[in-house]
Amino acid sequence: MNHKDFATSAFTYRKTHRLHHFSQCHPFLTLADESKPRTPMNAALTRIYALLIAIVALAGCATPPITPQPVETQLPPAKPDVYDISKVDIQPIVTYNTIPEYPVELKRQGITGECVISFTVKQDGSVGDLMVVKANDIRFGTAGLNAISKWKFSPARLGGQPVDCRMQIPFKFLMPGN
Repeated sequence: MNHKDFATSAFTYRKTHRLHHFSQCHPFLTLADESKPRTPMNAALTRIYALLIAIVALAGCATPPITPQPVETQLPPAKPDVYDISKVDIQPIVTYNTIPEYPVELKRQGITGECVISFTVKQDGSVGDLMVVKANDIRFGTAGLNAISKWKFSPARLGGQPVDCRMQIPFKFLMPGN
């Protein structure tokens, strides 16, 4: 055996040993037998298999389109001790507010929308009786509710006295650049 034959047989042994070890450790992944000559047909099939595996893997990552869940609620009559904003002498003034967070799944798909939230500003400046009056999607309404629930106000006044006051606030959810 000359030097060239020895090097070739040693390489073949190492390659075969690695294939055997790999198939023992990873039985669900089998490597092509590299001892067979590669033909253009085998190479094409290998590329097709790789492409199919990639397509199947990426198909699981696709986000299905979102079906809008619109909301429209009839506003119930105000409680007797709650005044409409048009009936007070001094309207409530916002002292602390936050903006609603854009629902991630809607933002990811580029869906814009709006919601209208009805609520009562209480005599102590807190908010209560929150309700989604209208929304293109319930997720916009939920985002609006979460934001308004954190707001604080200087209360409405009637005859110089603080009173509970009912009001509505609209929110628009637009994609950047719109």
